[in-house]
Amino acid sequence: LITGQRTGETRRMLFSEIEDGFWTIPSERTKNKLTHIVPLSAMAVDVIRKMEKKSESDYVFPGRIKCSDGIAGYKCLEKNVAAHYFRKILKHFDWKRTTVHDLRRTVRSSLSKLGVRKTVSERVLNHKEQGISGGYDRYDYLDEKKAALQKWSNYLDEILTDKSSN
Repeated sequence: LITGQRTGETRRMLFSEIEDGFWTIPSERTKNKLTHIVPLSAMAVDVIRKMEKKSESDYVFPGRIKCSDGIAGYKCLEKNVAAHYFRKILKHFDWKRTTVHDLRRTVRSSLSKLGVRKTVSERVLNHKEQGISGGYDRYDYLDEKKAALQKWSNYLDEILTDKSSN
């Protein structure tokens, strides 16, 4: 939810992929087979640091199974673990027809609400741009993605701490 990335990419996040406030997801682990650089908001960095203190694994979120593309000796989270726990949470609210993937839709919609340009929002989610600009625009949008994800993180923080009602 904090980074807006797919659960399959996030559950296999490695500490070695994080450097100087950026998470580099290798092409072999992205849906579109393109290396994806994700700027990490202060909230994301805080979570990763907390996990680093707890973890005895190279995975930021260690689990109980050996990942097919994983590191020898270390285990990652199961494929559907996020969906499992998400359903458990939703039972308390009597919500139905909501999926973990809906959280990515929430991130994308919220980025629009926060005034982030469509091109930047799509780059945050690592969606391929269609048409001519998709083939010609080689700019990495790192600064814009970083600003967008920090806006999103600030918005999440307002929700979680209920600062918006003050």
